[in-house]
Amino acid sequence: MDLSTRYTSNNIDHISKFSSKAKIYDQSRWDFNPEAIAQMSTITGITDNSIVADMGSGTGMLTAHFVNNVKEIYAIEPNAKMREIAVNKLSKYPSFVSIDALSDATTLADNFVDLIVVGRSLHWFNPETTKQEFLRILKPKGWLAICQINNENAELQKALKTLRKKEYGWNIVEDKTKIIENNDLVSYYFSKNGFQNINYASIIRENWEQFIKRFCSFSPAPNPEHPLYDKLEQKAKEIFNNYSENGILTINIATEIKLGQLT
Repeated sequence: MDLSTRYTSNNIDHISKFSSKAKIYDQSRWDFNPEAIAQMSTITGITDNSIVADMGSGTGMLTAHFVNNVKEIYAIEPNAKMREIAVNKLSKYPSFVSIDALSDATTLADNFVDLIVVGRSLHWFNPETTKQEFLRILKPKGWLAICQINNENAELQKALKTLRKKEYGWNIVEDKTKIIENNDLVSYYFSKNGFQNINYASIIRENWEQFIKRFCSFSPAPNPEHPLYDKLEQKAKEIFNNYSENGILTINIATEIKLGQLT
């Protein structure tokens, strides 16, 4: 089964799902390491005369890294609640343009963009039609940067996976890991052209409130009104207590950027 078929066969309404998550998403998700963004900008030759498009821009976390450094940054986001938060934060910057659109129907002109960046949204895109759109809007020798933030604590990651079950209110059908594996996607978008990898480590320290908010900002996680939310919270607290010290959980993370040119 090809990637596009695997994508459409899930039939997930992932756009509206994030309406109830927008606020805690913006408050609790880890931000991208600015050094990684700076290195990416250097490699791609991005200047204050460049045009960038952030696909699936959400609440504008990745977009915010470009508003002071480029001519225009187009934040492409179909969810109204997520887009509203980004507009409230970033509309003061002349470079910022918010667009209500999808990754495969951006409304941008042909051969218009120097760099496309994608944060935590690549797994939601229809790969075939999105890649076609990327190729259409990118300038010749334009760049694609696929950005993510990894939890480098394998033991903690393994413990957190035990919460991703129906018994804790986790929506298995909506779990992104059940849609398309990220490695498959990276290979699909870059194909024969290959890519280079940028990786910057950093440390996050979270208290219990920050930890549970971040975990519940994922789309398959139950909201507080869910009948199984209390059960998930109780189990999550056990994990937090097991890995934290004096009420603070220290997590080694890494901003990883896969960067290449689409031709």
